[in-house]
Amino acid sequence: MKVLFIYYSYEGTTDKIAREMGKGLDSKLIRLVVQDEKVHKNKLFKYAWGGMKVLTKTTPKIPTLETNLHAYDLIVIGTPVWAGTYTPAIRTLFKDYDFSDLNVAYFYTDLGGEGHTEINFKEALKDANIKGSLHLKNASKNMKESLEKATDWIEKLTF
Repeated sequence: MKVLFIYYSYEGTTDKIAREMGKGLDSKLIRLVVQDEKVHKNKLFKYAWGGMKVLTKTTPKIPTLETNLHAYDLIVIGTPVWAGTYTPAIRTLFKDYDFSDLNVAYFYTDLGGEGHTEINFKEALKDANIKGSLHLKNASKNMKESLEKATDWIEKLTF
């Protein structure tokens, strides 16, 4: 089974999880990079900045995916939760690419709750064949447990 991982990771948690899930699979990983994005060290400023981007429904510029989505048996989308939903980079992904009739699964990590992330994913992917979802609560604080949960989840989806 060919698996494509498309994900956004601001601090590296989602990246680490996606990379671990991709091990041992016939997979390709694409980490979405937002053009001109600045990394903020101050936690309060970072959360305020990210929340503002979500609330204003920002769709930042991301590089073009240099791959045919239809060439994969499963597409796994990953994101941290920002202000109760997926990140602006994922919003851009959904705006720029059509996932209709594709087999899709998604996972999301949070430190403060999932908010409406599950509902928003289902709405954005309403024309896709959703094969599964995974919420990794407090992933960065419970990395070992999150990695185990994620690898168990992807194994069940791909075998």
